[in-house]
Amino acid sequence: SCAFDNDHMVRVFTWENGTVLFTGKGGPDKILDAAWSIDSAEFCTVGIKHVYFWSIENGSYNNKRGICGKAGPATNLTCVQPLAGGNFVAGGSNGMIYVFSGNACSKAIQIHPTTASVHTLRVSGNVVITGGSD
Repeated sequence: SCAFDNDHMVRVFTWENGTVLFTGKGGPDKILDAAWSIDSAEFCTVGIKHVYFWSIENGSYNNKRGICGKAGPATNLTCVQPLAGGNFVAGGSNGMIYVFSGNACSKAIQIHPTTASVHTLRVSGNVVITGGSD
């Protein structure tokens, strides 16, 4: 779960009995979506001015900030879905989708007009389906 408090707390728990496994600060900016990896116990959170990749290290979750680099312009990320191989795809407020390998963006593709946010993503095999404000 991801809270809307000042620290945007992230909690991982078992749904069967509600036991909290991890609690950590998500950062100063709102988290808009989260998704678990298909292949591992890692997850990704996206939101206003950020993308974080959470993984277990020494028995606790740690997060690494996502890096866009030269692959595409940084933007608010509105949604995220897992891809095979531990990768993630995220939708941006600029109409682009961003493919992340590890915490680095490997590809950014303009899918919708720059004025149309990507509001939803679904992945089916090798196909990424997007919905935007256009």
